[in-house]
Amino acid sequence: MKTKKPLPIIEVSFEDLSSYESNEQSDSHDSSENDEDFPAYVFARKKSKRTKTGRNRQKRIGQRYNTETSPVGIRRDLASGCCHRNCLKELSDTTILRCRQEFHSKSNRGQSEFIVQQIKLTHVYDQPDANVTLAVNGKAVCVEGWRKVYSIKKRRYFLIKRKVVEYETVTFEDPRTGQLYSSQKLLGAHQFLTEYAKQFGEDQPDSSDVHLPSCVTKASVYEDYQLQSQTNSKPYIKISRFYEMWNSEFQHVKLRKFQTFTQCIECTNFKTALLKKPSKEEKKKIVEMRTAHLDLQRLCRQKYYKHNNKALEDPDQYLSLIIDGMDQAKTNLPRFHNVTKADCKLSKMHHHLTGVLCNSGVLHPYAFTWTDQFAPDSDVTINCFMRVLDDISKKRNGSLPPTLYVQADNCAKDNKNNYVLMFLCQLVKAKIFKKVKMSFLMVGHTHEDIDQMFSRISSKLNRTNAQTLPKLHQAIQESFQPKPAVEHLQSLWHFKGQYQGLPKLTGIKCPHVFKFKLGPDDQVHASIKDWPLSEEEYRTIVVPHIPDFPNVLDVIEPRREKVLPILRSLQQDIPKYQSAGRLAEDDALWWTRYLEGIELNERRVPLIPLPSVLPKFREDVRARPSIIDSSLRDAINQQILKLQHVSVLTLSRQRISL
Repeated sequence: MKTKKPLPIIEVSFEDLSSYESNEQSDSHDSSENDEDFPAYVFARKKSKRTKTGRNRQKRIGQRYNTETSPVGIRRDLASGCCHRNCLKELSDTTILRCRQEFHSKSNRGQSEFIVQQIKLTHVYDQPDANVTLAVNGKAVCVEGWRKVYSIKKRRYFLIKRKVVEYETVTFEDPRTGQLYSSQKLLGAHQFLTEYAKQFGEDQPDSSDVHLPSCVTKASVYEDYQLQSQTNSKPYIKISRFYEMWNSEFQHVKLRKFQTFTQCIECTNFKTALLKKPSKEEKKKIVEMRTAHLDLQRLCRQKYYKHNNKALEDPDQYLSLIIDGMDQAKTNLPRFHNVTKADCKLSKMHHHLTGVLCNSGVLHPYAFTWTDQFAPDSDVTINCFMRVLDDISKKRNGSLPPTLYVQADNCAKDNKNNYVLMFLCQLVKAKIFKKVKMSFLMVGHTHEDIDQMFSRISSKLNRTNAQTLPKLHQAIQESFQPKPAVEHLQSLWHFKGQYQGLPKLTGIKCPHVFKFKLGPDDQVHASIKDWPLSEEEYRTIVVPHIPDFPNVLDVIEPRREKVLPILRSLQQDIPKYQSAGRLAEDDALWWTRYLEGIELNERRVPLIPLPSVLPKFREDVRARPSIIDSSLRDAINQQILKLQHVSVLTLSRQRISL
């Protein structure tokens, strides 16, 4: 067995060690001719006590330090020389090593400060092209030699010199200094609150805020986050950090003390009950009921987004649309984003806005404006339906998919009534659609993505004047992407008239899901569910005596009595708007002609097509290519057969050979 030879003992004084730092690579460095000029104490290791360093700890000695202060690195840099005078020949290897150790033991900021100081001491500002010499250990060297002594890169030196000469600020800090990186716990909390706001929050039609249900508090949201983290065995942040994250990164997610729109009665009751400080058992029961209520409304919204995704992914099979109305106070004309005393008391005409978002492979937004000449009822809804269906069929080269999904506001006057439901039955009977499914959100939780479009329109009108109807349409088109198709409804078909005297559907107040489908007997089967729960069964009836779509319909008689007072007032106030500088001459002329057209009260034939012109649905008969190879399919089938095989345990006699 070979034994290692003991290392030679080198006597080193403390004064010698105090001038030099330890070198990792010097312990394993072979003695060669390149090292003969370096004293032995350079390679000695200084033992130091392991102390617990605080914030002001020294710079760690790393690979760069070891490389630049090694004999090999020094020999490499000095091999190419410096200038014609060969300034470096006056410096010993020990001097160069000491300079490098002193320079590279500094921090990045300290190194830059040292370079700046040397440049300021030697640069001749009135003679920028003069040859400059720098001092190393009391001896003059050229710039190239000085850089090689300290092993400073050429790019770094001249970058700092340019900033010093041009009186620019030299940044010493590392660009990464001060950057904060989120911890795993904070990222988890951020993801939770994002999903929570998406599932339970409601987009507001008049702003970009998202309002959580009124029965929710920040403390209850944190409790849900804490419970979810504990269930998944994940770390979670403290409640104070959770509130800080909410206030800084989720300012748009709000809990309003006073809701500006209709509140959910259940949420209000839950909030009132929790504020009365119930007992522990009662509070637990109330929280459980509140959780079930919020989960149910979340399920209703998820169902709508599921229908949207199906229409976006497979437009040949599905068509999804949502319809809603915007607050008419935002679209009173003429509208100015800054109200003055001269026009605050002048008359304005109500212009309603009905929006439709249609998903058919891509998003198609629509906006319809109309005045008080027409009652806000189901006739407006059905006419808007017809315009959208006709436009979609034209974009699809004269065809419609077999399935239609409709999402509407839970309002009996506009949507949830016999007229709209019978119209959907007619669409199925006429085989324009094979199946129509209409869903309603929970009362008080009806704000969806269409309210985002209304929010963008409202924000645009808060910054832009809309003196006339064409300028209002222009503002609507500029407020949302993709650009909405905007149309003003000057006349409407009277769809409600064809349903007079027919049997009515009763019991439609509570259900939130309606499905109409053509049965094998060519009869329309109407099915209802109270909620979109998978465990709830559909209740189905056959709807007889559904009329066919007529070729001609009556035109709605405009309500002259509703618009005549405001018309007279506007005719008197338009000159006042103009004299106050609020209306240009062209705008005033437009209003004069517009009011005269309304005053004539003519029943014009609507530009909206009748349902009889809609094409029948077309089944997707294209053979969809299989993405599974036949051999892979056979292997899967064999595996299924193996799983279905039932093994039998038996005993067999061993055959004995004679």
